[in-house]
Amino acid sequence: EIISSKRNAIMKKLMAVNETIKLLPIDKNHDDDNDYDE
Repeated sequence: EIISSKRNAIMKKLMAVNETIKLLPIDKNHDDDNDYDE
């Protein structure tokens, strides 16, 4: 159950980050930037 608790916390953080990214105008360009890192 401890693992699931950590998972829930991580999922909540990811959801919060996703909500923040949605507010950024850079959103769609973000994936393109990742290609250059490789």
